[in-house]
Amino acid sequence: MYKSIKIRKMNFGEGLPKICIPITGKTSDDILKEAQMAVKDGADLIEWRADAFANVTDTDKCLLVAGKIRSEFPDLPILFTYRTEDGAHTMETSKYIELNKTIANSSDVDLIDIELSKGDDICKELCEYIHSKNKLVVLSSHNFEHTPQTSDITSTLRHMKELGGDVPKLAVMPKTSLDVINILEGSIIYKEKYANGPFITMSMGDLGRLSRVSGELTGSALTFGVTENASAPGQIPISELRNILQTLHFSH
Repeated sequence: MYKSIKIRKMNFGEGLPKICIPITGKTSDDILKEAQMAVKDGADLIEWRADAFANVTDTDKCLLVAGKIRSEFPDLPILFTYRTEDGAHTMETSKYIELNKTIANSSDVDLIDIELSKGDDICKELCEYIHSKNKLVVLSSHNFEHTPQTSDITSTLRHMKELGGDVPKLAVMPKTSLDVINILEGSIIYKEKYANGPFITMSMGDLGRLSRVSGELTGSALTFGVTENASAPGQIPISELRNILQTLHFSH
């Protein structure tokens, strides 16, 4: 049975896909400024991309920033992410584990993104630890090279659930229009046959933009928009994104 997830005042997995704005500031002030802009523009939640934070290796400073965001926005769902799969940032595995466990100890974030590429054992370890701290896990996989076959899309989403991910997330890069159809089809098959809670799928780049606005059809519960700084290719400005989602909203 499919169940939505209550995160603060947001029902994740119900109604229109939720709009998340990635926060990519390098300094504490920049991060707060971007968060303020995202909330002003109507974001349902924010993703703090800590890999862009200049002091990310200092866990105390990370906790301080998380606390500042929470203090200013007590009801805002916050997703914490340190992304390495895009190749722009690297961190030793032991440091990656330490950072995510430290953030899990904080009461200021609600979800933590863990990368499937870290391996099954590490994913299981981190999922168990994060759950023990009453946080949710977005277990993610980003393929910046190509789009897998439909069967691989559904099997990857299922595997992420088996490892303990609360919200499987799969982002892929299309080379052709048929690649975009693959992620849409794979998402619908997963939704109709396997999903018991919210998941996130998308096709990146300009070619994949259709996937970012079709979540109500495919089942993808979240889409990433942008205010000023895009964190991935193909992201759509939040005002345009909201209008498109509302225009495409199903009439029942």
